[in-house]
Amino acid sequence: MKKALVIVVFDGDCENDVDRAALELERAGFQVARLTDELRATLDHPLDDFLEATIALDAGQEADDEAIDEICDQVSDIVLPHGGWVDEYGPLRPNHSPFSFFGFSGFFPNDTYKNTKN
Repeated sequence: MKKALVIVVFDGDCENDVDRAALELERAGFQVARLTDELRATLDHPLDDFLEATIALDAGQEADDEAIDEICDQVSDIVLPHGGWVDEYGPLRPNHSPFSFFGFSGFFPNDTYKNTKN
């Protein structure tokens, strides 16, 4: 099954509601991974927050630019009112580990996306 990945950023210096954004993404059918408080505290800007949202593509749908762009737009529409914005997006790669771009590989199961907020 092909999936799309969208990485969302919330600037800790601005008013935002990450919990509400995560909840609305889940209600829209996305699986959401969120940095734990312990991992977020290790960032250069520990007030910032991040979500990884994934969703399965429709059966037979290719992970092409058009399909991924539509998913990105959907995520953006959900998170913008809550202070978030889409930072990166694309097809979910096999063996992806949430937040590996921070060097946090291994903190989350590769194929499980859940709201990991403590």
